[in-house]
Amino acid sequence: MAGHLGIVVPGDSAGAGDSSGSCGMNVLGRELSWDQDRVVVFQNCFPHHTWNDTPHDRILLYFDFWHPELTLDERRAIAALEATRRRYEAKAAEEISMPPNLAELLNRTSARRR
Repeated sequence: MAGHLGIVVPGDSAGAGDSSGSCGMNVLGRELSWDQDRVVVFQNCFPHHTWNDTPHDRILLYFDFWHPELTLDERRAIAALEATRRRYEAKAAEEISMPPNLAELLNRTSARRR
């Protein structure tokens, strides 16, 4: 599960104060929004996404916590899987190498299109 604490929320009366554009989150087709100093809790295992179409920053404190119905053994198993995933992703990131002359290659490609 995840929680978002609204610190600065565009369009919120206590936040940035400008309602141009929208700022929110969609969880399983349900639109949610944040308020300053309020917590939104949701199941982040479901499809979800956020957006901020305003010209202002959105600042949230994001935190994860265990679903209260998980047993200690289930929590340990999930933690082990997450640790394995993080190690795998870190190793994969190390193996990705960019050409040392990437900027030059991009500039030449861009020049050819003109």
